[in-house]
Amino acid sequence: MSSIERYYRVMLPIVGLLCIVVPGRVARWLPSILGSIMVLTSVTDMIFIIKEKRYLITYRSQASSLILFIMGICFLLGQQKALLLMGVTWGILGLQEVNEELEEVLIKKNKKEKWKVSALLAGMKLVLSLALIFEPIEKFEFHIVLLGLEILAVTVKEKSVAEYVIRMKIKHKRNLFHHVKKDK
Repeated sequence: MSSIERYYRVMLPIVGLLCIVVPGRVARWLPSILGSIMVLTSVTDMIFIIKEKRYLITYRSQASSLILFIMGICFLLGQQKALLLMGVTWGILGLQEVNEELEEVLIKKNKKEKWKVSALLAGMKLVLSLALIFEPIEKFEFHIVLLGLEILAVTVKEKSVAEYVIRMKIKHKRNLFHHVKKDK
């Protein structure tokens, strides 16, 4: 087991438990934590774009990284005022996830595969996402608890937490450059 894997095996469950046990405190620190992560991620993405010389065909990625950087700075400066924006943003991202899951449900239904559980889960995510959009401050701590449960579930489900984190980073990079083929 690598040192990074040991680190994630220890840290992720602790973060998950903190989200469940003290969601209010996590919410108070979240603008600083998330803002910092967003700024670092956007800078890292821009360095990757420049290093790989993808700037010629990935204007959309550059724009996304710039927006991520600006939002990160706003979260850092806005602190508690940023929770409203964070809640709405989290809800909108949830709707994007619901969209992808509903597409998979339709594909499964078309192929005559089991789809009802997936549809139910997508429906639940839809309700939670809409709740965050329309009542971001009131529902925020509840979503922090759900995030903690999800983090714990991932750490228990995954054989290798490091593999999970690497897969998430790869998925992020793929999403960052998913339109490269379209732009050519």
